[in-house]
Amino acid sequence: MRCSFFDRIETVCTRTLFSQKVCFAVLRMIVANPDRPEGHFALGVACAEQERCQEALEALLIADARDPDYQPTLYNVAHAYLRLDQPGEALSWGERALRREPNHAATAHLLGLACEKLERREDAIGWWRRALRIDPSYELPQEELYRVGAGPKPTEPMPSQNAQELRRMSPVVKARMTRREVYRVGGVTLTFDGQVGYVLEDAENPLNGTVHAGTPFRVGHISDDDVLNLIGVIKLLLTQINVENTRDAAVLIYYANRPTFNYQARFGRGERTTFQTNNQFVVTEAPRFFKLRINSDLATPYGNPMGEN
Repeated sequence: MRCSFFDRIETVCTRTLFSQKVCFAVLRMIVANPDRPEGHFALGVACAEQERCQEALEALLIADARDPDYQPTLYNVAHAYLRLDQPGEALSWGERALRREPNHAATAHLLGLACEKLERREDAIGWWRRALRIDPSYELPQEELYRVGAGPKPTEPMPSQNAQELRRMSPVVKARMTRREVYRVGGVTLTFDGQVGYVLEDAENPLNGTVHAGTPFRVGHISDDDVLNLIGVIKLLLTQINVENTRDAAVLIYYANRPTFNYQARFGRGERTTFQTNNQFVVTEAPRFFKLRINSDLATPYGNPMGEN
């Protein structure tokens, strides 16, 4: 009889619409050595992303048993307990996580949430203020302090350096275009000149945009199967990224007859600072347009590590 560990992996693959090929890749990756904590940790993170908190907790506890006091595991266990409405356990694991990494602002914020659920208001406020001392730009504890009447209304953060550079360069590149073509789908506009480059802008999401200017484009030809293999690998990659192995990841996909899929995750200062996802990532249909930006240490057949692609 197979153990429940295999059943949980198979369920993750099935419920997220992984192709059979990618499902087997997940199985090979995680069970290649069941005694190593990394596979259990990756499974826990994947379950947590799908809001399957009990299964996430079970996998993360196995990871902790194999590598005690690894801070990302401790933090994610605390987070799972909090989502399962067990604030006492979340507090205990969160305190362990903070002892391992005292300057982890996300853990201090989580401890505040746990204390609030335990009706320890002053302790919660203390943890949120500690999170802000660690990272004054951290928005979540600012919002909690404002909500409970213990802090000012959060102000809109300054655009990132990349966003400011995008705004500066977009009109410069467009001005160089003599044969530009403009394509628009919803809030996204693509301005293209084959001899100059392109400007991709997303009015609905200012963090998503690209400016390319340089040599003329070279056009290649790939099959739908090649595209689906790439899509499957990228979806698998998104289930594994975390603060320990990735700095930035963004995916934008247009389908012929499905809503646009958009995903963004950014990590810095020991925590996930940005996360947004909309609609469904489909691995059984070749998209009309696919854009990937990633800066990660994880290895795939398309890059080892992925680096900045």
